[in-house]
Amino acid sequence: MSEGQRLGEARQNAFQLEMQAEQMRRQVADLVDDSQLAQREKRAFTRLRTDKRELLADLFDELKALKAEDGKVITVATGLRQRKSELTEAA
Repeated sequence: MSEGQRLGEARQNAFQLEMQAEQMRRQVADLVDDSQLAQREKRAFTRLRTDKRELLADLFDELKALKAEDGKVITVATGLRQRKSELTEAA
């Protein structure tokens, strides 16, 4: 094999390695982007779950504070029915 052929093969191999390296760089960049997106979604879901828990705690406290006209404590189920009817009337 001549020196020119060996040089040509070496260049071809180097080009193939560069192409593979570029493909791997793109794959790594895609994985990083996907990971960042997943982290943002996780933070958003965590924030929503926290907001929901706080809202439910506030609503539960509000329901526990309800008393019937005769001074009796209203159960949570009764309070929920009462609140639902208030929301229906408001709509």
